[in-house]
Amino acid sequence: MPFPMSNRECIMYGYGANRMYSNGTILVTAKSLRFVEDPIIKERIGEINIEKRGSGLVETIIHYYGFEISPVSSDELSLRVVMLVDPQVPIIPDSLINYATKQMGQEMVS
Repeated sequence: MPFPMSNRECIMYGYGANRMYSNGTILVTAKSLRFVEDPIIKERIGEINIEKRGSGLVETIIHYYGFEISPVSSDELSLRVVMLVDPQVPIIPDSLINYATKQMGQEMVS
């Protein structure tokens, strides 16, 4: 079913897998919609109309984003995250983007 999206939304597709019986974890993965290759998934998502971004605005490209949740105890869990993201800001060095991402990630789960 087609639906319009505003120019301020990040469009991603993701799924999760309950792997508690096999290895005791839950896995969640996502990626930018433009990288979805499965024709069945594309058909279910349908046509998406995205307005052109205004001058100076860019869309972050999420090649892959995933995290694995592992229970440690009844009130604690372990979270492992992997990301391959292009923020589309060429004037900022990758090393600075990586540093900021790690800092932000630590703040999000603290």
